[in-house]
Amino acid sequence: MRLDPLYSPRFTYLLGKGYFFIGDYEKAKGLIRRAAIQMPDHRPSHVLYAAVAANMEHVEETGAAVAEVLGIYPEFAISSWMKFMRISNPEYAERLSSGLRKAGFPE
Repeated sequence: MRLDPLYSPRFTYLLGKGYFFIGDYEKAKGLIRRAAIQMPDHRPSHVLYAAVAANMEHVEETGAAVAEVLGIYPEFAISSWMKFMRISNPEYAERLSSGLRKAGFPE
């Protein structure tokens, strides 16, 4: 990413996702938000941003992110999302599902 100024926004999302799963929400937040802005139809970046904001206890940002996700994906539910994501590491799966619960998404 440092060498290619035209890198895909997907790389920004993936780097932010990595920071999220190791618990570095400060580093994850900006990267994931930027990816969500650059890829408005990319549901995973919007969903993950809501989890990051919830874990950081940024109430207003969490509410806005949840509304954004539900606007893109009205039938969103944590259980179906977790099946879609297929996270094999139980700790990582719990980190994401816990963040989505904190954000207020339906089960």
